[in-house]
Amino acid sequence: MDHLVEMRALVAVAEEGSFIDAARRLKVTRPVISKRIAGLEKRLGVTLIHRTTRKVVLTDAGRIYFYRCRNILEQLHEADRQVVDTEEHGGGTLRIISPSSFGVHWLTPHAATFMRRHPETTLDIGLDDGYPDPTAGIADLIIRVDRLGQPGEHGMLLTAIPMTV
Repeated sequence: MDHLVEMRALVAVAEEGSFIDAARRLKVTRPVISKRIAGLEKRLGVTLIHRTTRKVVLTDAGRIYFYRCRNILEQLHEADRQVVDTEEHGGGTLRIISPSSFGVHWLTPHAATFMRRHPETTLDIGLDDGYPDPTAGIADLIIRVDRLGQPGEHGMLLTAIPMTV
């Protein structure tokens, strides 16, 4: 059985205080909730809930597992929400790595304008005078001051900087 389904059942039972209310909340039957909790307890090899005809009480192991499961489910919900928000509204973090001189003279003067136009996007500009590996996944955009046409690289001319001798 899916761990997340079992975790949702445990969290619902603990928060609702009953199998019937948990079933109603999750839009399933009480026997389905019972089966999910039993499967979870069997898989873990521990009792998570003491059941009586009047109430359900989490065991010590059940309380520990409940708090961890609730946190995991909240993080999963937050991840889903962020992805949907980003897709609907744009946003996220734009990571740029640039040589120091280019970043200071060309990027930072325009950063405030960019952030005003795109308030849902966080701009992360890193200054690095080395040659960061473009395949390392450390940035969305790596700017290099160099000649175009190095073997195996893809690039485009952003601006021509006059060279002084």
